[in-house]
Amino acid sequence: MKRDKTKLINMIGELIGFYFKIGIMDMDVNLQQGEKETIITLEGDCSNPPIEKLEELKELLNTPRQAEVEDYYSKLLGDDHDYQELNLLGAMVDKASVDYENNKLKITVYKKE
Repeated sequence: MKRDKTKLINMIGELIGFYFKIGIMDMDVNLQQGEKETIITLEGDCSNPPIEKLEELKELLNTPRQAEVEDYYSKLLGDDHDYQELNLLGAMVDKASVDYENNKLKITVYKKE
């Protein structure tokens, strides 16, 4: 249980780090932890997003989940807030959406239990 909470904290921290890196300092973070699925959503104001990075992020976060290395990857998250760690995050979640509309960037990741 504690290990699962630590993973969630690391995942949220990685997403917040991405927002900071692209200049979003004002954001809302939402965590919904259900019995079968956990959903993490970040939404923030962004007037000029790096579209190429958002496309890359969408790809990275939608790579196939690798549950067998999740514990190891969780420990690596947050080390450098580089885009490479987002690849690790992608291997820890089942799917993700990256949406930009009306100057709002919204990232949602889904992780089945």
